[in-house]
Order: sequence, then C-alpha cells, then structure tokens
Amino acid sequence: MPGGLVQLTFGEGDLILRGIVVATAKTEKGTGLRLLSVPGYDGHLVRVPTRRLSPADPFWPVPVPSLNLTATTPTEAQRLLVALALAVRNDELIHETPDEAVLQDREHLAEALGKWSGSGPERVLACAEATAHDAIDENRLLSPAQLAAESFLSAFDSAPAPGPDVRLGRGKNVLPRPQPRKRQ
Repeated sequence: MPGGLVQLTFGEGDLILRGIVVATAKTEKGTGLRLLSVPGYDGHLVRVPTRRLSPADPFWPVPVPSLNLTATTPTEAQRLLVALALAVRNDELIHETPDEAVLQDREHLAEALGKWSGSGPERVLACAEATAHDAIDENRLLSPAQLAAESFLSAFDSAPAPGPDVRLGRGKNVLPRPQPRKRQ
C-alpha cells in the first residue's frame, strides 16, 4: 500500500490529517502499521496502526499556470511547491521582485495542499520554503520553468528519509495535533 492516500480522523470527525503511505510494517504482536508522510510535517514520518486509517479524500488537480503544469497528486503538489519556493528564493538572491504569477501559484498550491492534508497552508508553505532554502545552490540561479524541469525534483520522487520515530499524541517526540476544521 505504499503510495496510498490515507487519513486519520480524530474526535467526531472534526480533525482530519491526511498523508501518503511510504512504508508498511508489523509490530512484534502482528499489528499492522503504516508510516505516513504528511504534507506540512516534512522530515517526520508518522507511525500509525492500520486500523486507525481510512482511505483519504481525493486530491483535486491544482493548475500551476506559472509553470504550465498541474499538480494531480499530493506528492506532485509538494514538488511543485518546492519549485515555486526555489523560484522566489532565486529572485530574492539576485535582489529582484518575485514574479506575481509565481507568488500567486505558490499561495494557491499551499492553500490546496494544506486544506487537503489538514495541516494548513502556513505549515505546508513553511516546509516547502525550508526545503528550498536547504536545497538552493546560490551559484546556480534558474528561472521557474527551469526549476520545474531540473533533475533536482527527482530527489522528491522517493519517500522521505526516515526521520525520528514520531507519533501523534502526548509526550516527547510527538507531532502537534491538527487544528479543528472551521465549519462553514
């Protein structure tokens, strides 16, 4: 089931956190576990008993006109969001104003991915910007189109490297609980 989209529901359905299964495992007692990558919690894998998971709502395609692409999966959305964050960072490094279309696409994509994952657009965007900041080579400044086409994006094709063993809940080494969805 790696690559599958799943969700955790908390309480009476007011809290939902969605992610991508990156690995499966079993405890010594035979309980099935899934390791999840959750957008907005990059660098951390969430270990969840299989029985607590259900299929996630679909991720709806998000057009990214500044790159002439469409994000059709959460993984693609994360890759494109990093490409957009890199484009903005490149512009900052050469002291130019970032392209308004790139800024709008970055915000729109962060909103869509944050809403889908349940982690919120601010957290998703902060993770993309941190990845962009860590990945940028200040001697190699590229246009947004070049950034989207470059091979560095292939580094995001594979599952994230295992981070600390993190669980949702209380205590040390835990992820904060997602915030309740606003009722409309």
